[in-house]
Amino acid sequence: RKELNYPKGGKDNAVVIDRTFEDSVIVPGFIEQHGHPLVGGTAMSLVCVAFHDTVAPYQPMIPGCKSKEEVLDRLKKEHEQMKPVTDTAGDAGVPSDDEVLLAWGYDSVALDSHLTKHELDQIDPDGKRCVYVWDCSMHFAYVNTTMMERVLGLDIKNGRKYAAECEGFETDPKTGELTGTLDRKSTRLNSSHANISYAVFCLKK
Repeated sequence: RKELNYPKGGKDNAVVIDRTFEDSVIVPGFIEQHGHPLVGGTAMSLVCVAFHDTVAPYQPMIPGCKSKEEVLDRLKKEHEQMKPVTDTAGDAGVPSDDEVLLAWGYDSVALDSHLTKHELDQIDPDGKRCVYVWDCSMHFAYVNTTMMERVLGLDIKNGRKYAAECEGFETDPKTGELTGTLDRKSTRLNSSHANISYAVFCLKK
């Protein structure tokens, strides 16, 4: 160590040079700043229902959905453009490619409400298409009745109560029935960043 005193600075402005690493090479540390490249890449490969206009890597800017009605309309149009669902196996598990409509970006804050299974059931009145909407924060997800039946193997249409069976699925406080909203605690369709990215990736394969 060597102490340097500026002529006019006095002792209070003394400068100390630490030469501990003078024979070493120091490089800055690179810290991941919550960028989530895998999550972002996965989200941008899905149908976009974000509130704000969204920049798309390989297509024009995607206009934002300014109301829940616009969200449902976009999902409905996407469903109509997809191949008809022919394989509706009854066993619980990952649905086939033709069964699933995956979307990202729903903004419950901007639109002041969550999606429900009843609203998503409107996308395919025949009840064959599984619908899975990942919210813009990537911590919540919304599914229709068909998705819950196919993945959970529950006969939801019979109106049974499932609060004790489905951790992480929101239930209606009045009826105890599943609403179609999932939070990050879900053990079946976990919507934490890492797990949901992998789950969506598997569903897209």
